[in-house]
Amino acid sequence: MEQTPDFANPPIVEFVLGIQFAPLENFTTGHLGLFWERLGRNEWPIVGDEHPLEPQFELFDRPRWSNPLKLQFKLQPGFQPGRFTLQNHDRDRMIQLQDTRLLLNWRKRTTGQEDKYPSYKVLIRDFERHFAMLQQFVAEHNLGELQLKQWEITYVDSFP
Repeated sequence: MEQTPDFANPPIVEFVLGIQFAPLENFTTGHLGLFWERLGRNEWPIVGDEHPLEPQFELFDRPRWSNPLKLQFKLQPGFQPGRFTLQNHDRDRMIQLQDTRLLLNWRKRTTGQEDKYPSYKVLIRDFERHFAMLQQFVAEHNLGELQLKQWEITYVDSFP
């Protein structure tokens, strides 16, 4: 890996690494629990159900700002969980999994403790390890082909 800069006190409050893939054909909510077991229930003890994230694609062939801003409403029949969230004990890491995505978040806690951003190098290694686990899991359980569609890197910064 190329040398990347390290900053003494970056303004980062959240960092997300993710991958979006085509829907897994045979994926069920039962697989979420099995994957949680694979990750380690003791390492990721705080769980939740969330609405699935909609597909998001970055399109490079359109002129910049070609989509006008618009307000959208979506009517759905009640709460339909589809995204499984897992947090570690410290609540500074979260894994999100659904049939089309895997995300790893690092979040600066607001508990008064001094949380230091662990660096991209550390987080990409964690993400690669969890993604490899997902690839193996998908193959072992015959969930379908893992067709990669898009990668995501998001930095959320806070400037006082």
